[in-house]
Amino acid sequence: MKRRVKLRPSRASSILGLCMGALMCVIGLFFAVPTFGLVGILWTVMAACITAYAAMPLFREDGSDGRTVIIEDEDDPAGDAEQRLRSLQDLLDKGLITREEYDKKRRDVIDKL
Repeated sequence: MKRRVKLRPSRASSILGLCMGALMCVIGLFFAVPTFGLVGILWTVMAACITAYAAMPLFREDGSDGRTVIIEDEDDPAGDAEQRLRSLQDLLDKGLITREEYDKKRRDVIDKL
């Protein structure tokens, strides 16, 4: 069974990311661009992109950052064990395995629960 889950960062982490990104943009505009030229422009553009990404959950209606995670639930181990025990019993009833083999495999299935 698969479930879709949207990631929702906390409001505080989004605000912190927004503030830090804005600070990096200001540093880029007033220090990096005048001092380093093209590298400073690249710094500022990257800081602006990071700021926008951090702020996105604050302005989205569902509060998510747009990513979706698909979670696959594992099969029920108890149901699987029940099926294995029934199969073992059928093999024993048909004479395809010995009682010792049955007991050993049965114990293995039960120990895994």
